[in-house]
Formats: sequence, structure tokens, C-alpha cells
Amino acid sequence: LVLGQRGFDCRDENAGGVPDASSMRWPHSLAFFGDSVCVSDAGNNRIMVWHTTPTLNGQPCDALLGQQIATGVDHNQGDYWPTAGALNMPYALATQGDWLVVADTASSRLLGWHHDDIQGYGAHPRLLAAQPNWEAKGDNRWLTAARDSLCWPFGLCSSHEYAIIADAGNNRVMLWHWSQELRA
Repeated sequence: LVLGQRGFDCRDENAGGVPDASSMRWPHSLAFFGDSVCVSDAGNNRIMVWHTTPTLNGQPCDALLGQQIATGVDHNQGDYWPTAGALNMPYALATQGDWLVVADTASSRLLGWHHDDIQGYGAHPRLLAAQPNWEAKGDNRWLTAARDSLCWPFGLCSSHEYAIIADAGNNRVMLWHWSQELRA
């Protein structure tokens, strides 16, 4: 099985065509989330979600996070500043219980979606970490590095009560306690 392409013999961005619910540009991370399969499609600034394990080559996803429509691929949905529903190069994702957490890399923040919210396109997250509000961005919030700031988080995984973050721009790996760092 191959996703992002119609067959194994193609390697073009967005399968050589217009972006849609089945194409990818720079997929970087994947996670199983209950019965769902999630892929961080960094170059299209979105997370693709299949509610069940795909069974067909190039199968379109069932839900998208970060974009309102399948052909939308702009950073922050075309705006300079992020919003709750927009993504800017999401490179990593991980799951923790009923939560999908995404490293919104170019906005230097983590976002968390509850499993119940991921149905169609453009669902907003409930959790935010490393920025003071949904509309903020900036490496370390445009300040020096701090224990609760990020600069280009590229990797993310979960272990029990911790999120483990490869904070690439700060040349460090951080362990954050889920209940203390991720907040609504």
C-alpha cells in the first residue's frame, strides 16, 4: 500500500498534480490514533487523518487539520500570523490517550486536538503550548530560550505522562509533562 501517490512508481510532490485529499508534499511523521492513521504533511501545512487504516493506494484522507479545503496548502492558510486552525510546516506528531499533539514547527508551538474533534476539515485544537495565545508565533516567542519555549520543534513522541520534543532550533531535547505544559 502507498499513500500520497497513485502507485509505487511516482515520487512527485502532490502526485504531480493539484493538491487534494490524497496527495502529499514532504510527509514527515505518522501516528496511530485509536483506529485512525495520521500523517504530518509538512509541505502542504496540514495533518491528514484516515479514520480507519487505508486499504487502497492513494486513498484520500477523511479529515484535514490545518487547512479548510483539500486544495488549500498555504502557510497559516495564507496569513502571516497563525490562528488556532492553521498550521505552518507541521513536522511531527504524537498521541497521548485521547489527544493528538502536533509540532507546528515554523510557528514554534505545540497544538493538541481531542479525538472527538477530528471529523472533517479544519477542526480547531483545544491545547496550546510554547506560545501565549493562538495568534502568536516566533522562535522562543521572539525572546531568549526558556523552559517553556520552542524554536523549530522537528520531532515529537510520547512516553507515559511526558511529551518528548526535539527542539531543533534550540539544540536540545525537552521532556514536558502533559498536564503542566499543554493547556487549553
